[in-house]
Amino acid sequence: QSTDRTSSGLITNMIDRVVDWTTDDGKNVAPYRGAMGYAPALDSKQDIEDSLLPYTSPYDLLEEILGDQLNAKVIGCVLENTSLLRGNLALGGAVVLQRITPIKTTEIAGEKVEYKDYDEDFGNQGIKAGETLVVECDGDEAI
Repeated sequence: QSTDRTSSGLITNMIDRVVDWTTDDGKNVAPYRGAMGYAPALDSKQDIEDSLLPYTSPYDLLEEILGDQLNAKVIGCVLENTSLLRGNLALGGAVVLQRITPIKTTEIAGEKVEYKDYDEDFGNQGIKAGETLVVECDGDEAI
């Protein structure tokens, strides 16, 4: 019977040590989100709903940048074998973007009217709202 208690205590101790080193409540707390070699940050459902973070990958950040700074949304991706040698595979890629069409508001006779402005170029001459672009990138970025 004392052997059972000893082995049970050993297992409990081992599990406690694993938990201490692998959760954000334990001894291996990361100094910032995404720090390598530390316990991952565990988010509650409320944390996710209340915050712009966390990104599930670096590509979520890239997608947000495309939307906020380039005023574009990703509508597709392309993967291709860019190797010129037979039997080799070297992936290249491209992302298909569509410029976001801004919605503007004007007041006519005291009533607000919303409309899409297809002439907006967001400071980029020749690229109007709603246009589709193909942008070359690495294969992993396209995925």
